[in-house]
Amino acid sequence: MKLRILFLSLCCHFIAFGQPSADSLHLRFEPYTSLRSHFAIIEDEAEFQDNASRVGFTAGVKTTSSSIEFFGHVELSIRLIESSVNLNTDSRTSSGFVILNRDQESQVFAARLGYLGVDFGRYGLLTLGKQWSTYYDVSGITDRFNVFGGTASNTYVGATDGSIGTGRSDQAMIYRNRIGNFNMGVQVLFSNTLNDNFVDGYGASLRYYLTPFMSLGAAFQTAIIRNSLIENTIGFDGDPKYYCFGIRYFKDNLMLAAVYAQQNNGDLTTGDIDEEEFPTVIYDDQGLELAGKYFWNNFRFLGGINFEWPDTAGLPVNEDFVTRDYIFGVEYHSSKLSYLYAEYRVESGYDVQGKSPPDVFTIGLRIDLSHIGEKTMALDD
Repeated sequence: MKLRILFLSLCCHFIAFGQPSADSLHLRFEPYTSLRSHFAIIEDEAEFQDNASRVGFTAGVKTTSSSIEFFGHVELSIRLIESSVNLNTDSRTSSGFVILNRDQESQVFAARLGYLGVDFGRYGLLTLGKQWSTYYDVSGITDRFNVFGGTASNTYVGATDGSIGTGRSDQAMIYRNRIGNFNMGVQVLFSNTLNDNFVDGYGASLRYYLTPFMSLGAAFQTAIIRNSLIENTIGFDGDPKYYCFGIRYFKDNLMLAAVYAQQNNGDLTTGDIDEEEFPTVIYDDQGLELAGKYFWNNFRFLGGINFEWPDTAGLPVNEDFVTRDYIFGVEYHSSKLSYLYAEYRVESGYDVQGKSPPDVFTIGLRIDLSHIGEKTMALDD
């Protein structure tokens, strides 16, 4: 009798031990907002301007027994202040190239980012939608000023937010992973059902960390444009192609970064044929961006250049057209959530009409708020 009771007890124990424990669901929600505005002085004029304010959130879900997480991300621009001039190229929300979609430009809220993704842990990350491009993985290392920059690196091209694949790529599928000291990304665009192409663009990036403080990177992007648009636009002789190379150092109180960029058929401006005809003109260029930041107590001191050399030979554009911007700035961080900034852009280049643009001085305020909320619950809750 005692042996029977002992045997039954052992059977019950092993049966209970062999059953899998109840799985749980892990939920993640991370809302944030960044409110930015400044007072700008442009020659003898001045106005208050919004400076790419935004609000957004990330939501993720996974089971505790798996390393795979499904997530989504949404970010909307907020136009806090209506102004006649927009100095920050990052604030653009227009999509398209040559033929632009500007439906969102004057709205209070406009889509900056919107994508879904799957995080496979050590096997990488797959995302689909409007998101920061693989090209920006490299070109973005110098896009670190509060107001200016991001022009000579060909990030925000064609008067857009880089939706053609260089900035915030629209309708993009991106795979990213880190293997050892290498960070890699591959991007494919599916943004047009009217140009007889299944794929509308593709690109990739590769970054190598020489040390934990220094990295080298290279990226390229090409977009596939329908032939009728190429044939009927001045200067257009092929699909847009973009290349950039970057180096970054960040240790202790010092950050330094440099990006060299080159593009073919990748940017546009307004030409000048006569007093009544101002056509769209596509051109090639080379660009160089340098950015530096030094941290000292509650202060950050910034400096950099944006140089761009367009190739406009034979095009109805002034031969002196060139970008030469010198940028200086300072930030005062009163807390982790807010800071004051001042930036000054000195212009020594010439616009498409051969005129020298005015210098610009801005002084502004930025407030960043964020929260991380997580909850684990049984699947049968």
